[in-house]
Amino acid sequence: MTDVKSVTFDMRLQKGDYRRIVYYQIFGKNKFALFGMGFVLAACIVYLVLDLAGVMDMSGWIRFACIVFIILYGVLVAFMESITGKLMKSDLQILGKKRRATVSQDGVIFQAEEKAEPLHFPWTDLYNGAETKSCFLMFSRTGMILFFPKRLLSGEQASQLGRLLRSMMRTQFHGKK
Repeated sequence: MTDVKSVTFDMRLQKGDYRRIVYYQIFGKNKFALFGMGFVLAACIVYLVLDLAGVMDMSGWIRFACIVFIILYGVLVAFMESITGKLMKSDLQILGKKRRATVSQDGVIFQAEEKAEPLHFPWTDLYNGAETKSCFLMFSRTGMILFFPKRLLSGEQASQLGRLLRSMMRTQFHGKK
């Protein structure tokens, strides 16, 4: 199947890792949406400041649209932070603690330092996966997201892990975006 039989490495996830996953799922697939929303947000703030300073006179509906956009943007950010919090909470017992991950032809196994019982995810439980610039992602049928930040992997480990995931997940694994 593949020349790589397994990849084992230690990992210690941080809050920023979870945030990157959530923001990637919402914005990462469409860079235009991210930059477009940022541009519109900046324009709305500039227009409102200029309007309040008396430099520019905005019509009522444009002012209203800017305020609504800023509020909706804030709600979106709060929603993403809420999802990040829920994702971290589901993994809170090992957040910041070292765990060993083994990805092999049998599946994915996590062993935390304090937990005697390892978590095992056979390939049949993983229905989708992707490689991004910063991590490898896999989605399990139990609703968990398995991710491996590339910052924790050596170049050789990242290469081996990518080959193993592509081999085991085949069409369910999507390359770097």
